[in-house]
Amino acid sequence: MNLKLRAFLVICLSVLSVSALGQTVPVWSSEQKVVVVVLENAGYQEALAQPFLKKLASSGVLFSNFRAVSHPSQPNYIAMVAGDTLNALGDGRYNFSDSNIADLLESRGKSWKVYAERFPGNCFTGGSKGKYARKHNPLISFESIHNNPRRCANITDTRSFVSDFKGGRLANYNMYIPDQDNDGHDTNVEFADKYMAQTFGPLLSDVNAMKDVLFIVYFDEDEHFFFGQNQIYSVMYGPHVKPGVVDGAPHDHYSMLRTIEDGFQIGSFWKNDYIAAPLVGFWQ
Repeated sequence: MNLKLRAFLVICLSVLSVSALGQTVPVWSSEQKVVVVVLENAGYQEALAQPFLKKLASSGVLFSNFRAVSHPSQPNYIAMVAGDTLNALGDGRYNFSDSNIADLLESRGKSWKVYAERFPGNCFTGGSKGKYARKHNPLISFESIHNNPRRCANITDTRSFVSDFKGGRLANYNMYIPDQDNDGHDTNVEFADKYMAQTFGPLLSDVNAMKDVLFIVYFDEDEHFFFGQNQIYSVMYGPHVKPGVVDGAPHDHYSMLRTIEDGFQIGSFWKNDYIAAPLVGFWQ
């Protein structure tokens, strides 16, 4: 069977399997806010053993068979926003001319923002500065963003996040990138868990602020991949998902991207995101 025919059959089977079950992502309103927080380098069980992350999992939807798509960090981050690793084989200062999730969102009148902790601003494209790392901030690596001051103004540090959250000023799609201490990269998962509890705990308990928010936390990869299957912690939390659900179906970063695409009705890249099945069965 040639590769083109095989790819076509995979796409058809993926679409049919979802539609046959009648499981789709509900269309989100214009008020919907998605907040994606990405942490670093911990396996599924290691992350799930942490107090805050464990509590969050029991209060939301836990994906117990969720895998990263690559190693090391940066290809996973690119996959989250482009439906493909775009041939990023490692961590580096890549400059992509490809489409990204900001393009899809803007094409359908949806807003986006990246809160990258300690980001220097002014379309900074350096590899790092202090505890900020470009490799963990995927959208800055797209030429259509970092060459456009208006668009890259949507990438800021995290200082306004809490007030934006409480004041209802979040974008439709928000990516929150902690610095390399707080995401666990230069510290450990215990440190990241405490940071999450302090930073997001009070916000998630604010019923009014959470009204239209879907809060997503997952890791980029399992740093112990040589001894496992790159299984990572992934959770959704918010008023529109059923609490206490454990989804054991196989998923990955492309599944999460497909879910966001379907919810906002913004189309796809016709890459791995299109083939991936969206996350379903727990919406309310």
